[in-house]
Amino acid sequence: MPRSHDASGPGALAAAGGGALVVGAAGFCAGFFGPIALNPDANQGPLVGIFITGPGGAILGAVVGGVLGALGASRRRWITALTATATLLVVGTLFFTLPDPEFRGNVLELSVQSCGSPLSLKEEVFDDWDKRIAAASWAAVRPGWKEGFEAMAAADPGVVLGVAVRRSTGVYENRKPWNRGTFKSGKAWWVRERYFARGACADWPVGTTGVFDAAGDPRSSKTWPPDVLPNLLNLQVLTPSSPDRAALLR
Repeated sequence: MPRSHDASGPGALAAAGGGALVVGAAGFCAGFFGPIALNPDANQGPLVGIFITGPGGAILGAVVGGVLGALGASRRRWITALTATATLLVVGTLFFTLPDPEFRGNVLELSVQSCGSPLSLKEEVFDDWDKRIAAASWAAVRPGWKEGFEAMAAADPGVVLGVAVRRSTGVYENRKPWNRGTFKSGKAWWVRERYFARGACADWPVGTTGVFDAAGDPRSSKTWPPDVLPNLLNLQVLTPSSPDRAALLR
């Protein structure tokens, strides 16, 4: 029997076009603005909406709308189905664009095996950086980086420790809205047998044991080779671990 004009839904072609427009627009907005708002450090940024959820949402909406139109679904059912589809796409897109935990360094239980001056690594460091510079001949090199090595070491007093690591864990900062600023343990990276530590060898006698944080020097360097001593030495910095971070050690 014929349906009333108010109850009738669009035809298959119009339903597919409307579905593509509605769901595609929802997917585009979620994928374009979601990463910007929720994960601004992500390198994919709004490309998710442009290349994935926008076109994908348009295809999904066209299929859902076209099928409903071909089946003769009522306008109310058509609108309800497209609204639900668009909502699921938006929620799913926003969930998957939330930032993952970010690696912040390691927590190490270790014992000190040796202690020496950064100057003892002079030839090793020069050789390493000479190879890097030769392999990247197009890169701008910081003038006088070799001549300034001893002055850099004097300006940033510290020692190079040889250590034996007994236990290690990676520290990851949670960054989702409901757990941002909390930490969890995970895979440890770049666990080494040698670290930089501030102070003198008297502060780090051989046999010293404890739990320490190990991470790159937080000071940024815009030159190459870097003008931050631990970074030039290619060593992470050891600092005493807080009880909360030490508790992550497994």
